[in-house]
Amino acid sequence: TRSLKDFEILSWNIDFMLPFTNERMQVALEHLKTLVSTSNTPSIILLNECLVSDLTLIQSQPWIQHEFYITDVDDQYWESGHYGTCTLVPKALTIKNVFRVHYEATKMERDALCVDIDLGDGKILRVCNSHLESLVADPPVRPKQLETAAKYLRPDRDWTFAVLPKGGAK
Repeated sequence: TRSLKDFEILSWNIDFMLPFTNERMQVALEHLKTLVSTSNTPSIILLNECLVSDLTLIQSQPWIQHEFYITDVDDQYWESGHYGTCTLVPKALTIKNVFRVHYEATKMERDALCVDIDLGDGKILRVCNSHLESLVADPPVRPKQLETAAKYLRPDRDWTFAVLPKGGAK
């Protein structure tokens, strides 16, 4: 494992409810390809609200096949039977573990997708991909979701750093 000093995280909410899902995902992937290809650091890509058709499209991209590990190739581990999250990890990085934390406080079947990455020098980075529910929910469930995710983001003897990009402002 090589020591990792710099990396970037790119996050994109595809929004499965809008029309032209395949076309929008294709444009998103083309844009992400441009960002990744012009970066000098490894890019971890967090995708939210993916459909199974999105996973098929992701897997069909030669640049992704060549450069990334894909956490989800189907909807088997999604809490929702309809949409979920997917994380792309550069093959230049070493994955130690992948798991999901299912939120008990959820109205929209949300969860946290965690990936442990070996940074070298005995350090592990835990990246948590989660599409948190809207702050306008009544009662709000986002605080409980953050509380649940935080339990998995506190350093322990097996890992050192953690990242949780949050959902939108609504």
